[in-house]
Amino acid sequence: MTAKSLSIKIILPLLIIALAAVVFTGCSVATPEVTINGHTATWREISDAYAYEVNVNDTTFQTSDTSVNLIEYIQGNGSATVRVRALSNSFFSSSSGYSEEITVSTSAPRLNAPQNFNITVDENVYTLSWDSVENADHYCISLSLNGSNPQYLHTDSTTFKISGQLEAGGEYSVAVFAYADNINEFAPSLYSNSDSLVYRSMLEYPDNVEATITSNNGVYLTWDTVKGASGYNVSVLNGDTYSTNTTSITLDLDLNSGDMAVLSVQAVSNDETYRLNSAFSDSVAIYTNAPQSSYANKKYNLGTTEFDLVADSYSELETIIHHGLYYRIENIGYFANYTGYSTSDFERALQSYVEIKYISYNRIPSRNSYGMYQLTISNYYHTAHPTSIATGNNTVEQDTDVVPTSYTDTPRADDFDDFKINNRTTTMMVYNSDQLYYAIENGARPTFPNSSAPAYIAYEAAKDVLREIVDDSMTDYEKTLAIFDWLCYTVKYDYNLVDLTATITDQTIYDYRGFYIEGVLFDGGQAVCDGIAKTFALLCGLEGIDCYKVTGTSGDAGHAWNKVFLDMNGDGTGEWYALDATWNDLTEVAGNTYTETLSHQFFLTTDAYLTLNQHTETSPLTHTANTPFDYYSYTTYDGTHSLYITNVNELMSLINYVNNNPEITSFEFKTILPYTTVSKGLSTALDSNYSPLTDYTIYIIKLV
Repeated sequence: MTAKSLSIKIILPLLIIALAAVVFTGCSVATPEVTINGHTATWREISDAYAYEVNVNDTTFQTSDTSVNLIEYIQGNGSATVRVRALSNSFFSSSSGYSEEITVSTSAPRLNAPQNFNITVDENVYTLSWDSVENADHYCISLSLNGSNPQYLHTDSTTFKISGQLEAGGEYSVAVFAYADNINEFAPSLYSNSDSLVYRSMLEYPDNVEATITSNNGVYLTWDTVKGASGYNVSVLNGDTYSTNTTSITLDLDLNSGDMAVLSVQAVSNDETYRLNSAFSDSVAIYTNAPQSSYANKKYNLGTTEFDLVADSYSELETIIHHGLYYRIENIGYFANYTGYSTSDFERALQSYVEIKYISYNRIPSRNSYGMYQLTISNYYHTAHPTSIATGNNTVEQDTDVVPTSYTDTPRADDFDDFKINNRTTTMMVYNSDQLYYAIENGARPTFPNSSAPAYIAYEAAKDVLREIVDDSMTDYEKTLAIFDWLCYTVKYDYNLVDLTATITDQTIYDYRGFYIEGVLFDGGQAVCDGIAKTFALLCGLEGIDCYKVTGTSGDAGHAWNKVFLDMNGDGTGEWYALDATWNDLTEVAGNTYTETLSHQFFLTTDAYLTLNQHTETSPLTHTANTPFDYYSYTTYDGTHSLYITNVNELMSLINYVNNNPEITSFEFKTILPYTTVSKGLSTALDSNYSPLTDYTIYIIKLV
């Protein structure tokens, strides 16, 4: 090696290091230029900055946004001084210095503080509410855990729901203040009276549940540890539940040749003050290594359909696979014993089960030494219990001037439990609310592993609804109408969730409770069509009324509605009718505020009528609704005359009846008369003392 080559090897790295040092120390990302717009500080996005450090009144925090709301600082201190610097993690550039300090303050008169601040809890959803404040555009909620620095949540509404946004493990102090967009006209209000809540989160359910058969025909079950669990419950579909304080258990199930056992695991909370027991895990099925003949003699059921694990036709294969999907079994075992079976058959069966939205599975099932197929589901994405609630700028209000008149006048006792569902002899174990409604609409009486299962909690809440709105003296038609009215009047369509579907395009959208019964029963009726239709099927099924959910489309969007079995033509046999409790509300829109008014235009109609109104059924056609029925022709306002108005005399008779009964505050009718005739008749008879809501030939009149 020469001296020249030695000098190059030594000096060149030193030059590179020195140059890098010059580049690194001599270049930083640009400093943000902060401007104030009302109570918001904003700045342009800085190239190569991964985040921004914001200092407000000597409090420092990081954000990835290019704006920050200063309202809580202005409310607390009367002014806010802010500066921002851009943070870089690049090797070639350093973080910027702080921007110049900018102070924003207000000496305007304060808004009034929100009054009647209240917190209610239903299941594990906390609803905050307060009175509207004049001239307020927004509200800021302060949540302080165990006296720590507050967390702030902003809303345009006078209600706010909390589920899954807080930490379990302490008591939150909660209050709200009001503020306006223009702080120079109105300063933020003082805080409302404070209240407290203890947030109880649900434990994660156990993952990686695995089962093996022991030498004495038992089952050895293992699963991952769940943080915060003091023990675990293991449920078997035969109705038995076992407990353990470890992450494994040996069960003496005495499995014989051709037996299948399905098991699921729940984590038990170590402190129920702050944490709830988990939902039950996806199920694991264990199959004994046996020939097809042994499995052909062992019977199982999906609703009222009895089956074994030997598929002698495609329809039997579909039932087997649907049973596996229903329980979210990771390895579904079956024999295919019919001519022409191919892997496309199980693909078809998987796709026909509409309640599982996302799954990953092996395209070619493996086979054991006895020829049993093993269809492996590597990833279910169908939540065992939804926890998320959509928030946004949309506000939905129910028109309380138009109220249901179909409810019973004699509610049942609080402990009434003689529901028709109890007469069903076929039973199915259910763990979550989707399994609950599906079992009931398929003719089974649900059984539960314990009282902390989400399905049991939803079941008891559904009973509470029915105890209030129906009684045993009512006909099935009257009960169906009351259930329909309750859903239409109670549920506020979740437009915020609809907005989220445009931004959340993967399977995580199905974490939101609006798609489930929970959204209807526990969140003040915040749900979309799927949750509404599931709840309708559940409530009807409890009363012994056959009803199921229909899936399809409305325009380009997915949609769900129901079909129900009633004897409306009096022939003693019964007929299927379609109904849509989602579309039934008449909706007025003003900006981001939606006002819903109860009507009956989509109550007990035909498939053909829904088709004319943009409904396309895509789920497997189980029953056809083709018997004509018209709610308005069937319903009378005085025991004689119907709500279907065909001439001016009938219109005036209805109006005279309303005028002679001052307790009536609204009425609904259907007519073939032109709008000008109806409007003239109402104006003449009611002295313009009304507010009409119209939709096609349906009129809802509110007396004012």
